[in-house]
Amino acid sequence: MNLSKTFGGILKSHNDVGPGFDLLRLGLAIAILVSHCAATGGTRGIIPSTIEIFMRLIGHAQAQDISLASIAHESAKQGIPWMRPVAVSHVPMFFALSGFLVTGSAFRTQRVLPFLALRFFRIFPALCVEVTLSAIFIGAMFTSLPLSEYFTSKGFFVYFGNIFGIVEMHLPGVTFGTDTVVNANLWTLPAEFYCYLILAGLIVTGIAFNRAILTASFAIATVALLIANWFFDFNAEPWLLASNINIYYFFVGAMFFHWRQLIPYTF
Repeated sequence: MNLSKTFGGILKSHNDVGPGFDLLRLGLAIAILVSHCAATGGTRGIIPSTIEIFMRLIGHAQAQDISLASIAHESAKQGIPWMRPVAVSHVPMFFALSGFLVTGSAFRTQRVLPFLALRFFRIFPALCVEVTLSAIFIGAMFTSLPLSEYFTSKGFFVYFGNIFGIVEMHLPGVTFGTDTVVNANLWTLPAEFYCYLILAGLIVTGIAFNRAILTASFAIATVALLIANWFFDFNAEPWLLASNINIYYFFVGAMFFHWRQLIPYTF
């Protein structure tokens, strides 16, 4: 195989910066934004439901009966943010892309502290700004409570726990029509943190850099999850994207990075 025509060869020729990744991120971000708009506004026809398209692609028998309204209703009964179903295809793509790029970061740093420091500065500053803006400005604009009561409510202070991965999607008195969720994107934070912590542990043990061991472990985990899903309905809800599915796809991306020299690249 011509190594210059593989993922690894292309990365090497671009100083380990993959061409097209920024465009891919932008495309996925726009796709999720469109899905959010559809879910929030109840739009059907003009903006199709991602999960409807996905379910038809895999031939699910009940695909014709699945709608954004029914998904949101079922999610509400289970106490699950409506965002999780509509992101059924886009979010795993994001996690797989993240797994590929973050594994590359682990290879460059080779040590756990620099690796975690990079993850910290990649997420924490922006997360602080986002949570603070949501709590202080957006919440204050949309709350039905007097501002003196809003800013002294327990829920106002609890919302800042999102900065540390303690997810809270509600602010006191804040509603958007019938929806009380404030930035449902936050539901992916725990899964993202778990991905980084697991990879950090693999760096400490050296497994992160051992393709044979990591691939074998990934294969065993895949078979175990398939058996659990097939025989015990583990994460089998068609309208629910579980957090551990995102973690799995993160390591799908890690596998792509490990085998990058053997993955052909064509354009």
